[in-house]
Amino acid sequence: MPVAEIESKPINASSSEYHRLPFLVDRFISQLEVQHLLGYHLRISVPIEEIEVPQIEEEFGEKEEKSIFFSYQRDIKLLKKYYVIEDEDEFRNFFITHKELLDILLEAPKWIKKIFGDSVKVHLRVYFDPEEDYEELFIVIKTSLKPEGALNLLNILDEEWFIEVVDRTGGYLNITEEAI
Repeated sequence: MPVAEIESKPINASSSEYHRLPFLVDRFISQLEVQHLLGYHLRISVPIEEIEVPQIEEEFGEKEEKSIFFSYQRDIKLLKKYYVIEDEDEFRNFFITHKELLDILLEAPKWIKKIFGDSVKVHLRVYFDPEEDYEELFIVIKTSLKPEGALNLLNILDEEWFIEVVDRTGGYLNITEEAI
């Protein structure tokens, strides 16, 4: 079995990013993706014959993709059909460690449209509290409704759907509304 030689050098990495590095190296996304996600320069040496090159179809077509990197890319592309991702780099960093939220994120838009109507825009925003070293993803419903009307609809969304899935979020997902 080949052994990977790994050198790493942090470049302006926050504490939470530094602690994610072993997760990423364990699952070996790709050298460029790890550099992009965390601002690390890595040199990973594996004999060339041991590297499996994935078969990629245009637009993530029918061939089953085995690369974790492409799995994340495919999932993010799918989420972009329903959401505006406000900071894609921040979201990608968050999503790598909280992929378990994918099903909830894919379920949310139908409930939001059902309760708020089709005119709302739905955003994904990562909030990071550096003092607590804690991240949370917000589904932000952008609406032109008056504040009290929007809050009433948000309460209905909570009662009809979010209360049922909140236990599956691990405390990493929340929903809010904002005026357009």
